[in-house]
Amino acid sequence: MFHIYYATIKRAIIIYNLYMFQKLRISLVILIVLVASCSKDSVENEVIATSNSVFEAEVLSLINAHRLTLGKNTLEQSSIAQKYASEHTLYMIEKGELNHNDFPYRAQQISEKTNAKYVSENVARNYTSANEAIINWLLSDGHKENIEGDYTHTGISVMKKPEGNYYFTQLFYK
Repeated sequence: MFHIYYATIKRAIIIYNLYMFQKLRISLVILIVLVASCSKDSVENEVIATSNSVFEAEVLSLINAHRLTLGKNTLEQSSIAQKYASEHTLYMIEKGELNHNDFPYRAQQISEKTNAKYVSENVARNYTSANEAIINWLLSDGHKENIEGDYTHTGISVMKKPEGNYYFTQLFYK
């Protein structure tokens, strides 16, 4: 009985913490639209490019907010991990499936380029928001372990299929 009650409270706290950072997402979207709106052409080009960046920034913000509630360090964005996360997200979209195919290769490349000792990966698809993906990651022991792990850097990629499905890849390393 206590275990069920504790798990329910724990989930409620996670959801509340993530909800509190939803307002940051709205501010970020408004900021990006304002910065990108130099002309009609640039707005049209930027909307396609920024929709993924907004989700990526939101994932990082929500993950770091969660880590702070646990007294953990925030994760720093890594262009190297970002490159491999983007490549893998595109690969999953091309395959039309969620997978960790070739993760050892990504981990090795990140380790060689950054001297990382540990590398891990979370993937997701078909969630309509960063918040939804993170809530579900936090409800999965393996994904949660990566989010809360002893890491210093991350690379995040969120891409949308032409049919509208989002795919997420987040790489972590230290």
